[in-house]
Amino acid sequence: MLVASHRARVLQQSEPEMRMATWVEDIFPALRRTLNDDEGPVSDAKMAAAIMLTSLEIISPAAFGFDIPWQRHLATARSLMAKRAQPMTAYGLPPGDTAVASFLCSWLAYLIVMGSLSGGMAGESYDCEDDEPQLPILPGIYQDPDEIDCIMGFSLRCLGLLFQVASLIRRFEGQHPLDTTQDVGQDAARLDQDLRTSMLRPVHPCRHVRPEVLASDDLDEMAAINESFHLAGLIHLHRRALGKTASHPDVAVLVGRILLCLGRVRPGQSAEAAMLFPMFTAGCDVPDDARRGQVLERFRSVEASGMIHVRRARRLMEKSWVLGRPWETLITTEFIG
Repeated sequence: MLVASHRARVLQQSEPEMRMATWVEDIFPALRRTLNDDEGPVSDAKMAAAIMLTSLEIISPAAFGFDIPWQRHLATARSLMAKRAQPMTAYGLPPGDTAVASFLCSWLAYLIVMGSLSGGMAGESYDCEDDEPQLPILPGIYQDPDEIDCIMGFSLRCLGLLFQVASLIRRFEGQHPLDTTQDVGQDAARLDQDLRTSMLRPVHPCRHVRPEVLASDDLDEMAAINESFHLAGLIHLHRRALGKTASHPDVAVLVGRILLCLGRVRPGQSAEAAMLFPMFTAGCDVPDDARRGQVLERFRSVEASGMIHVRRARRLMEKSWVLGRPWETLITTEFIG
């Protein structure tokens, strides 16, 4: 389904909605039965289907002709992952299936963190069910938190810190800076230091990627993407949790550093698409037309991949520029990531 949707977008053709609807007509009832079954196991196929439906709704909304927001698909996937872990091992899969577990957990963890930082639908918690979302427990093959996950594009240490930033934002976003409590300031200061420390740690690719097949440019892009996600986390922390303006020196410096990281990523390559979240985060706070033009050029390059959520993110960024308002006050169903 993802392939069919993506191919249609790249070729600028209509998506095969009827065929895709036929493909998934049995999936939704099966997922509901699995959630309601207190004893039945959650198979790899059902878990993957729930995550895939979330991803498809993000990159191609209403592809099936149904108006089901990605937030609800994500809530279903999270519930299935929690149910999957209960009767099995602490990692959600029996021993021996760690490769499958790592793939599914990485995919879902990325969606949870980016979805939480995106803010979800206006006036509604993105997870639709829980007050505070939880990350899936990552499999035991993850021994090194500074390993770059090939699904997410940044380190597992960064993933955990971004999740903490999102949690802090969910608790205190919207408060006036003068009303920020001492606890918020302490938590923010700790996260600021943790992100900066993590950003300086040496990183390396996933262990299943052979180092000899990676060129020096690939390694530099990998480091640039990882650094940019840390920087984006810092911007979200200072802008949304601490209430600093885009013109604040603490924010302006971080924006400039992300743009430097973007310059290290080759245009038109797959790595460029991985920069969407930090590129959007920095782009919304760029004050001058020259650098806005540079960001727009890179957005257009990524948009050529055919994924609708990239175009929607770019339009949200431009709307923020025109209205002079923070993007998080304008977002509806966009997914940034």
